[in-house]
Amino acid sequence: GVEYYHPELVGAYKTLTEKYVDYLLNVIVLLLSVGFFIKILVDNLREKNSQLKKANKKLKRSSLYDELTDTPNRRLFYPQLQNTINLAERNNQRFALLYLDFDDFKKVNDKLGHAIGDILLKKAAKRISHCLRKSDILARMGGDEFAIILPGMKKEEDVITIAQKIIDAVDSNFDLNGQDATIGVSIGISCFQGGSSNTEELIRQADEAMYYAKKSGKNKYEFYKVNKEAKAN
Repeated sequence: GVEYYHPELVGAYKTLTEKYVDYLLNVIVLLLSVGFFIKILVDNLREKNSQLKKANKKLKRSSLYDELTDTPNRRLFYPQLQNTINLAERNNQRFALLYLDFDDFKKVNDKLGHAIGDILLKKAAKRISHCLRKSDILARMGGDEFAIILPGMKKEEDVITIAQKIIDAVDSNFDLNGQDATIGVSIGISCFQGGSSNTEELIRQADEAMYYAKKSGKNKYEFYKVNKEAKAN
């Protein structure tokens, strides 16, 4: 048969095809641009979310840990002590609570300044932590006062060994940014042996024994006794 060539139809088809291809290219470029911006947005949201989680984690930790010494603070220590009481009651175990106050810390703090005093607290806390087992808990209760939970203490002699190690560790010269300082530590000890003792009672007993140690010579330990006749080292 006879074939007919229609140049106007070919031209129209060519133009339509080019427009369609241009349109598709524009759509593809647009989609790629949108996808790119969505990726940037998602990445930014992920980064913000990660920063928020880190900030919340840091905030939570700062509410439970002492910023200077990186030990539990009073707020965290009370539930830790209560958990130790519950565990000791359940397993019919004993444990000891030590309450510490540094001797002559105020003199050093007043003489060398609060910044040096902070360094001293930090170094002293580290020395104390090196005297403890992994299961023991050291907390800063405020100022220069610390408390320690010693779980599973079967004998009084075991408590004495740790208390004396702490006294010896603290009673050594501190190098504080080129300045020397010496302090001591008075330790009060209350022992949980079952019964109706609660957190407040145990802390009160250890605190009372600590003040007795301070009044009777400093840089020593005392056990709390019901008749207030503390047992000296």
